[in-house]
Amino acid sequence: MNVGIPKNLCRKGSRNPHKVVGSVTKSTYTVLVCCNAIGDYLPLYVNYKGLHLYSNWCQNGAEDAVYNCSPSGWMESSQFANWLENVVIKHTTKLEGPKLLIFDGHNSHLTIPIIEMACANKIKLFCLPAHTSHALQPLDVGVFKSVKNAWRNVLKDYYRDTGCKNVDKLTFLSLLKKLKKLDVSREQMQLGDSRALVFTH
Repeated sequence: MNVGIPKNLCRKGSRNPHKVVGSVTKSTYTVLVCCNAIGDYLPLYVNYKGLHLYSNWCQNGAEDAVYNCSPSGWMESSQFANWLENVVIKHTTKLEGPKLLIFDGHNSHLTIPIIEMACANKIKLFCLPAHTSHALQPLDVGVFKSVKNAWRNVLKDYYRDTGCKNVDKLTFLSLLKKLKKLDVSREQMQLGDSRALVFTH
């Protein structure tokens, strides 16, 4: 054993020990991604676990990204409303005609203010049934597999370089930027749509 080189001791046959060691102190980050059928992406929406959003949590992130926080780190009704207003509506308001927004989540996100906001901006909301996103969510079906694999590689490199240091809020955005730009062709996105039984015209 080389002196000075960090080592992780674990039971033989353990799966992904670097992930286990790197997750001693859990933090929850939610990144909301939205794009249309031809691969045009809206700005990322990053939601942290916390009661207050601090400015240093938002530094060095993706261009035009929007940040928020919630006690659990998950998207709740207030965060969903914030995303709808400051990402979806802001960047689609000039588009003519009605828009269809397909999303997975809890029906509790569909509050009266959210529905009224969507209707006022000609946005039709379609919430997928629970536990069906793997089959019905176009991004899950056609896009996210390669993104998830790339993210795993980013984390592996980080754990290797830092000796399995935890990914804290000040580090998360720098790792997120290491993901290659989501470059999805019209054909790839339409393939995801067709597999999820969503057809554009």
